[in-house]
Amino acid sequence: MKVFSESDSHRQVYHIGRDVLKRDPTNVQALKQCLVALINMDNYEAAVKLIDSHKDLLGSDDASDKLLLLEKAYIYYKIGNDGKLEELIPLGKTVRGFQHVLAQHYYRVGRSGEALEIYQKLLTRPQGEEADLSVNERAVLSQIKYEDPSVSVPLKSTANAGSYDQISNEGLIKLRERNYDEALGLFEKALQIAKQNLREYDSESKFAELAPIQVQIAYVKQLLGDTDEAESVLAGFQVSEVKDQVLKLLITNNLVSLRDISSANPALVYRELGFPSSLHNTLDRLTIPQTKALQRNELLLAQRSGKDITLVAQKHALQFPGSAMGLALSTLAKTGIELSDLSFENNDKKLFRYSMRHPEDLPFALLACQVSVAYGNLQNAAMLLENVISTDGEVLVDKPAVAPLLFYIYEKLDKKKSIVQLLDQLYDGLLMKEISNIEQFRLLKFTAFQLLSIDAEKSKELFVKIDLTEGNNNAHERSPLVEAILGGEASSLKSVESLVSDVDVESLILQGLEPLTGSGVRSTTSKVASNKVVINNKGHRGRTKPKRLPKNLSKTIDEERWLPLKDRSYYRSKKSKHNKTQGGVADETLDISEVPEEVAKPKKKSKKKKGKRN
Repeated sequence: MKVFSESDSHRQVYHIGRDVLKRDPTNVQALKQCLVALINMDNYEAAVKLIDSHKDLLGSDDASDKLLLLEKAYIYYKIGNDGKLEELIPLGKTVRGFQHVLAQHYYRVGRSGEALEIYQKLLTRPQGEEADLSVNERAVLSQIKYEDPSVSVPLKSTANAGSYDQISNEGLIKLRERNYDEALGLFEKALQIAKQNLREYDSESKFAELAPIQVQIAYVKQLLGDTDEAESVLAGFQVSEVKDQVLKLLITNNLVSLRDISSANPALVYRELGFPSSLHNTLDRLTIPQTKALQRNELLLAQRSGKDITLVAQKHALQFPGSAMGLALSTLAKTGIELSDLSFENNDKKLFRYSMRHPEDLPFALLACQVSVAYGNLQNAAMLLENVISTDGEVLVDKPAVAPLLFYIYEKLDKKKSIVQLLDQLYDGLLMKEISNIEQFRLLKFTAFQLLSIDAEKSKELFVKIDLTEGNNNAHERSPLVEAILGGEASSLKSVESLVSDVDVESLILQGLEPLTGSGVRSTTSKVASNKVVINNKGHRGRTKPKRLPKNLSKTIDEERWLPLKDRSYYRSKKSKHNKTQGGVADETLDISEVPEEVAKPKKKSKKKKGKRN
């Protein structure tokens, strides 16, 4: 979009256009000039009012609408009026500029697959925009990877070794794949190229380009555990002098995350971050991962500060359907229990009782379930989720967080019959369900794989649905594993050697079974710090009494120990004790058959009747 003048001249351009419109209300070019001036002044509310006041002019013919298509689309995009923007789609199908705005809109609202489809379609005919399109393509892919790191989508654009923006976005992709070392290397390479390319720029322009890359480097270092180095990078910024509000908020938030704020006043930290205005003023420029993380921080700090978070929590849940933390904290405040007080076991029981009385409150049930699992009360955790499902059976499919958690609890409790019943319920619900988001798609894959060993036919039906869903979604490449399960070629699957090539076998041998046996759930006293449930494993008093050694330790091992007792050479039956001769040794030549019958039979003792006493 053409910029007519600098900041002070935009008002003059606007006023000239307004004067022309007053004399000639049908002058579309004058209206266009006014809208461009307002856009350059970031005065989008005034631009909307101007559009609304000239509805008759804009609705007179398609030519007027098309002439102002880009201005209207950009204004609606900036104010977040999704409905008005999408009404313009039929007019802008063949307009390249409109497709750029629409792709940015899809990227911001989380419809990353549709954004990627637009950019890759534009890349088939770049028209000199290949550099910008390649940067945007990688930015969208990094957001897709944030939602599902396992997604594999081939890039249409070629790599540009001299573009620090492109290399930085490749670093974001590696970051979403949790390949932190490679991500750090790409960010440092991008910073080096940017410094070289921007040598002739003024300090303000340099800062605007270099600072975001430096913030990413500090973030990756923090993830890698190098907190001192991360803090030194962030401390190099004069936060009070940073003009970019997004950058200022990110730097301040990350600096606070490096401090120990467990004993800090949450109200002061809330104020230091400038919530809620700092977040509200930057929402249109934040990526979805940034928005989600910052809103969660705002909710936690506001709840601990004693603020009413009901409305904020509801907005957060609408924007991020898979995040129920805000609503759970809102209900927790109503119970009178502080988040920091969950370390007391009596409060764990209070959460359980409250949730059992209110099964319709799923977010709070999930919180109570998490606390019960942390205390080792798996039976209580199962009862909480079963209570929710019995109230609303659609929860299993509509809220994908419930089923995997209940499956995990059943596994820990070894309830095999309950696992089969749960998977059957999921099969019935998912088979006819239209998969509308990434969480439901993950639940579909989870159910299909778990059913493989229980019911192969049902599992295959779900895999067919997975294959169709992946085929219709441009953000997902067809999985070779799913194709192989459905009877396709298995040649595209990775070899076993490549899958285990990064495994340090010697390290596993040295660790032994300790990592496998040390992660079980224990029913011990637990503490909850901030928003994380931490199990307090108490140590046991050492044994002081020496163990008693076996009595026969010095004797030789019995060679007949594997034979049944009655077949051993030294076995003597206890039943033959009454036949043994007492008082001397029996004569082995004596044959009992030669003894006369009356001698051989023992005499019967006669019983005398007792007389009555007189």
